[in-house]
Amino acid sequence: MKTTLFTSLLLLLGSAGTASGTVISFVSPGPVVAGNTFTVDVNADDSAGIGGFLFDVNFDPTIVNAVDAVGLGDFDNYDYSYIDNTGGVISGLFGLTTGDTIDSGDGIPLAELTFSAIASGDVTLSFGNELIITDPDTFATEDNPTFNTLDITVANAPEPATWTMLLTAGAFALLKRASFVIARKRSKPE
Repeated sequence: MKTTLFTSLLLLLGSAGTASGTVISFVSPGPVVAGNTFTVDVNADDSAGIGGFLFDVNFDPTIVNAVDAVGLGDFDNYDYSYIDNTGGVISGLFGLTTGDTIDSGDGIPLAELTFSAIASGDVTLSFGNELIITDPDTFATEDNPTFNTLDITVANAPEPATWTMLLTAGAFALLKRASFVIARKRSKPE
């Protein structure tokens, strides 16, 4: 079903472009630590309106793996073709309205992407095979959309604090000593 809908969408998108100016951006997730999952939102800044979108998201699979992609906003149809954590791509993310375009001068939420940080390092999220639909009825596409990238640094998991380690070791030593003293007292005849 996903492949059929995706293929149908591609076949219908042969119209000449009309408007220009939409900027599609990733929203920074804030600090990311290896071993944790994190989300990155994809937003469009467009005062003219969007009838749909289609794009891939590329990433470095040695640093992060994609977990899921969920549609946001008022799109009636939303899906993706597949996630490839070997090649580093979420393929064929698309959203389409069945009526009016979605208008907003401050931003239109398109998708929420969930990733798992599997190693520390720097990773760039980028778009591929981009398309913005300006009219959901005629499938007219935008001439000059801008697709931004996002650089993320995945940090190592923090080391336990030295004091915490010392206190834990000290408490363990005291418990060990106390159990030794109690065992010794029990073994002495009175």
